[in-house]
Amino acid sequence: MKIKYTKCLFLLRAVFALTVFSNVSSCSNDGRKESSQASGEVSLIPKDSIKIDVLSPIKIYDYDSENNLFLLGDVADAMSILRPPGAAELGNIIGFIILDKEGEVLGQFNNTGEGPINHGIGSMSNLFLDNDRIGVFTRRGFFVYDFDGNLVGNSKALNTRSLTVGSYIRISGFKNGNLALGYSEWTKEAYENRDNPYPFMTSFKIFDLNGLLESDDSIDEHTRHTYGFPDEMVDETIGGTTPRIAFNKRTGVLNVLFSKFQKLHQYSIADGSLLNVIDLEPTYFSSGNESAVASDSPGYLEWRQGGGRLINSTYHDMVQLGDYTLIRYSSAISNTQAGQLVESGGISESEYWETLRKSTYKFYYLLIKDGSVVKQDFELETLSPQPGEEYFRSATDLRGQLIGGSDLNSLYVLYNNDYAQERDYKLIVRYELKLD
Repeated sequence: MKIKYTKCLFLLRAVFALTVFSNVSSCSNDGRKESSQASGEVSLIPKDSIKIDVLSPIKIYDYDSENNLFLLGDVADAMSILRPPGAAELGNIIGFIILDKEGEVLGQFNNTGEGPINHGIGSMSNLFLDNDRIGVFTRRGFFVYDFDGNLVGNSKALNTRSLTVGSYIRISGFKNGNLALGYSEWTKEAYENRDNPYPFMTSFKIFDLNGLLESDDSIDEHTRHTYGFPDEMVDETIGGTTPRIAFNKRTGVLNVLFSKFQKLHQYSIADGSLLNVIDLEPTYFSSGNESAVASDSPGYLEWRQGGGRLINSTYHDMVQLGDYTLIRYSSAISNTQAGQLVESGGISESEYWETLRKSTYKFYYLLIKDGSVVKQDFELETLSPQPGEEYFRSATDLRGQLIGGSDLNSLYVLYNNDYAQERDYKLIVRYELKLD
């Protein structure tokens, strides 16, 4: 075992180590052994890991596969405005860390204050890492920093103020001066349509970011392309209305997934042109199912939060593995099963949840390359929470956060805790996704 120590981080003790695993060694810290997990024609094999000795829970914001760099940290996202007073500040201890695959810290800074170069505490949780700079999307504007936190440029016109509360921002990689964003946004036309309870539009746009950073022009003057379905209202029976975006930095191809279309659209980030449309045809994906409880009834919110929303499938992750794109989605349960789940305590308490996770509600994966689906509807049980483990009572979370990688030999996953046990360090584990 090789342990490599690096410099300490501001405010927190942080030591990074590269630990080499055998093909069947566990990625946990309690000595358990876990063999390689296979599902049909796909095997998931742990290879090695990066140990991050920090106390605060962290997120991976972006991964640069060309330079093998990770952007991680604990910056509070825009949803912090809905949390109790002080909660947002508690999340801004580390700030941002830039880390290479060997565990070396290349930069660390915390610009969550209110100074002229700072982005504030309410950034969006999806940010981009581009060679030697970092982009942060906030209500105050779009800020670009170098690895030491020095301000490279910013655009006040490109901000999150028009976004809906709880909107998830999808930010691609940055190349040829262009930046791709997918988000849900308020519009005057949508706001005036009072008959729709979800008055916002969904859009996917490509901006000339360099142009925005160098001028005081409006967004429209530097918007190269707009896609999606901006003239249609949101259909709540179709989960994940904000598109998922994954970026192949080597080829400059943007993979954009709208749940509504059940297709993967591929665009060029250089000129915004549509390159290809791939029919995903996931076997276990079911959407458009109407709720057994009317949306205007008093008990609808409780029914939906207790598990009723699971009558429709949802795409949860899309990450890039070099020229491969990996997509995770969930299957759906019936209205009858949803009713039984809600009546027995909901996802958070019902014993019936364990039965559903074993029999009906599962996570499936698709693997895409060269314009087609090369592996369809396989499971990766190693990543799925088991009874008694952290996140088992979640309908969306894995044991860790999928990061992506440079090829099938490097699927990176962040683990904040050791399944059911808290610990004072984090792991980024590298897996091989083996196609048998």
